Parts: sequence; structure tokens; C-alpha cells
Amino acid sequence: MRGVLAYVILLIFTSTYLSAQHQHDYKWLFGSIGEVDSGFATTVMDFGGTPVVVSSVEGDIRLRQSNASYSDILGNLLYYTNGCRIADSQYRSIAGTRALNPGYVQSRICPGGFGFNFPQTSLFLPFPGQEETAVLLHTDVKVVTEPAFDGYQEYVRYSLIRNDSVLVLAEPLLQDTLFSSDLTACKTSDGVSWWVIQRKRDRDVHFIFKLDSTGIELHHRQLYISVDTLLGAAGGQSVFSPDGKRYVQWNRHSGINVYDFDNTEGLLSNRVHIETPPIREGLNPGGCAISSSSQFLYVSSLTRLYQYDLFADDIAESRVLIDTFDWFFTPLANNFYLMQLAPDCKIYMCAANGTNYLHTIHSPNQKGQACDFRQHDLRLPNNNNFSMPNFPMYRLGTDQPICDSSILVNVYSLPTPEPLPISVYPNPTVDELQVEIADYKSIPMQIEILDLQGSLLERVTLQSQKLQIDVLNYPPGLYLLRWRLNDGRSGVVKWVKI
Repeated sequence: MRGVLAYVILLIFTSTYLSAQHQHDYKWLFGSIGEVDSGFATTVMDFGGTPVVVSSVEGDIRLRQSNASYSDILGNLLYYTNGCRIADSQYRSIAGTRALNPGYVQSRICPGGFGFNFPQTSLFLPFPGQEETAVLLHTDVKVVTEPAFDGYQEYVRYSLIRNDSVLVLAEPLLQDTLFSSDLTACKTSDGVSWWVIQRKRDRDVHFIFKLDSTGIELHHRQLYISVDTLLGAAGGQSVFSPDGKRYVQWNRHSGINVYDFDNTEGLLSNRVHIETPPIREGLNPGGCAISSSSQFLYVSSLTRLYQYDLFADDIAESRVLIDTFDWFFTPLANNFYLMQLAPDCKIYMCAANGTNYLHTIHSPNQKGQACDFRQHDLRLPNNNNFSMPNFPMYRLGTDQPICDSSILVNVYSLPTPEPLPISVYPNPTVDELQVEIADYKSIPMQIEILDLQGSLLERVTLQSQKLQIDVLNYPPGLYLLRWRLNDGRSGVVKWVKI
């Protein structure tokens, strides 16, 4: 494959590499297709503005879990993809890209118009020395029904795009039974070329690709780094540390795997496996991200967010529970899923549902609760289909900082309904909890009492403006009171039993 790609580059491109700002990740896209004010358009989050502006545009393709975009060195959008098609800077499909994922994805998933529904299956990289030229790496899925229904990645492919023209489309790099959902990359030690890792499903075999100025090829295979088998399935995320020295895989079947990474030779070593039953309980999907200092790893699992210290002697013992899902619904659950370190040094997280909020870790370089995690913190103008853009660390090995904490986000402003005047008291309480609502037009209201694991303890219906709930026999601790109206509005109030 290297010869084909090198020939195209030599034939067409003559410009030389220029030192620049490497703002290839400054445009984030979410959402669907629809009119700007419909709530189902495309959301654009532009980190190049002062402050950052979250806006709404009419796009041509729906974004689901396969979500990648690529901007030029100054942060101007060039391309984005949903794993089925590629769109340009005007949010319109590029001609000829409907065959981006031939096979099961193209025939069974893409015709519905919703995009490929596996995370980290698309990734844009700059062609070394030609940053205006995008190399799109993408994987597909093969579904089998015997002996049981299952799916796995079958191909790693690449496409090459320049000036809205597709020069190479869906060229195969590897065919195998591959781990789902962990396509990511790291700069080599020269700060120009790239290492890309894909893992074989249910085997401790890693395929290491190298992209340099002559093209991309499978550079080597690395076998048996550990003694046990690494299981594979969708519902996780993989990430390199911003300094390029660590590689982390998080998967609901395999748990957390932390490796040292040599970005000169492209070699993994010293695997640390963290078996964490509280995270894997129920085999919940989740994601992971690493702070800009490369010290703190964050791992989510649907209802919990944990922090690990990668500089600690015992990484597993450094675990801190940052927060649990607060049962905020709009009307679907705003729970915890995929994460991404942003150009503003914050980590953003989407929900494993179609919602219009992102969670934010405002100070991810700080230990424990000082990381300042805020749930449903950033409101988006459109519904986001459990999607988070997949970016590598473009500024590693350059004269630019990894991120810029002085970037401020201007939250998209939408008219919101008045908050429901509900009162829950006394709080803390010993024996009784009073629930009172001032607006009688909001009756009836469904009230649920839950513990922090989300287990339903009691459900009652408020038929008048005041309700008394007996909590005398509840064990001391923190609880959640969730209310819900017939029109879909809902909310959560935390209360304490002493």
C-alpha cells in the first residue's frame, strides 16, 4: 500500500512542510441533519473563536459514534465523517464517498442515514509534510450469526483527501478479526510521522502501522505483551497520553490496560492490568481520557466516573471515585460515556443516549474532587447521538502547547422553561421528607427515590401540592429524589438521611 500512496503524493503535491499552529482539532461536530432551529441540526464547537462559540448549522450527514473531523493548521474545518460518508467545510457530502465503508456497513447501516454506530472507527491524520492533505483511517465491522450473533472489525482502510477531492478511497491496509472501537494514533519521536495501533480480537496481538512522508504500512506486529488473553468488544475507548509515553485501553470486557509506549520504535511494554469490578459491573459501556499533564486517567462506566494517577507506584490503588450519575433526564438519561481532551485543556464527555448536553472536567490536571467535574454542564443547540469526535494529540512534538487553558467557552444560549418550583425538606432529614410544589398545574407528578447506584427504592405519585414520605427506616447516606412530568420534563434533587 505504501507504493500506491507515495506515488499519488509525488505526482500531485510539491509544497513543503511549514511550522504552524497544528489546530487540526479546533472544530468539533455533533448532531444530525435538519433546519438550524429544529434541535436536530449539526452542532459546531469552534475552539478558534474568542471565546469559543457553540453554534448550529445545516449539515449533510448524521453523526453517531463514528465521528472524526479535520481542520487546517489554523483551525478552519476541512472535512468530517460519520464512517459512511465524508463531508466538506460547507457541511456537504463529498462526491464519490458513499463507498467509504464497503461491505456490511455500507449495505446495512449507512442506507439508514444515521452513520456508523461504533466509536473510534474513524481518525484523520495529516500527511507528514503535507498537513493540508488528510489521511482518513477507518475500520468496518463484520457481523456473524453462527454460532452466536457477534460482530468484529474486519478491515483497516485508508482514504486520502485534498482540496475536497478524494485521491484514494477505502484502500485496505489489513484484514483480520480486529478489536472493535480503538482506532487512535501517536506522533513518532520525530514529531512528524505517526504510529497507529489496532488490536486483534481475543488475542494479545497488536498491529502497529506507521504513517510517514512515503506513505502508510503495517510496520510490525507485537505479540504476547501479557500472559492473559485480552477480550474484545465494542463499548470502550483507547487513548495515548499527551506526552506520547503511555497507551491505555479501556473496555467493558477487558477492564483497564495501561502500557508504556516507545514512540521512537513503536513498541508497547510493561502492561498494567487493572481489574475493577465496580466499573465493569453490568458490563456497562464507557470511555477514557488523560489529562494534558499526562498524569491523570479518567474512566467512565455509564453511571460512575473514576480518576487514576498514572504517576503512582500502584495505579490501581490510586483510584478515586469522582462522581456518580445524578439521574438528570432530557428526556433520556444524561449518563457517562465517551471522553475527549479538548484544546482548552478540559475534558468533555457525552452521554450514552441522544441528549443535548456534555459533561465537563474543568481542571483535569488536579487530583480528586479538585478536578471540578460538572454534569450536564454544556448545553448544545441540537441533539447529540452519543457521539464524541475522535482526535489524536496533533501538537505533540511541535513548538505549540498541548492545549491552551485560557480558551473560554461561550455556552450556546437557548430559551429554557422556568425551573419547576419544587421544594424538598428538611434536608438532611431523620424520619420524614416533605415534597412541595407551588404550581398546582404541574400535578400529577411522579416521584422516585433512588440510591446512588440507581436502584429504585420507592415510587409514589404526587396528587396534591404537598407529599410526605416516610424515610425513617432508610440507612443513613446520600439519596436521590427524581421527579418527572407527563410532558417529559424531569429533575433530580439530592438529599441526605442522617
